[in-house]
Amino acid sequence: MGAAIRHFTSTTEQGQVFTVNVERDFRYDPYRDFLVCAHCGWRPSLLTT
Repeated sequence: MGAAIRHFTSTTEQGQVFTVNVERDFRYDPYRDFLVCAHCGWRPSLLTT
């Protein structure tokens, strides 16, 4: 996958930290952006946007 073009981090009131990256993949025409969980308990960890 491509390099991260956006990086988001959020903390819940309970102290859980969620970090996601938006990564751009130029292998597709047109290119596609993917939301990739970098640090969180989400399943699946790869979500297509």
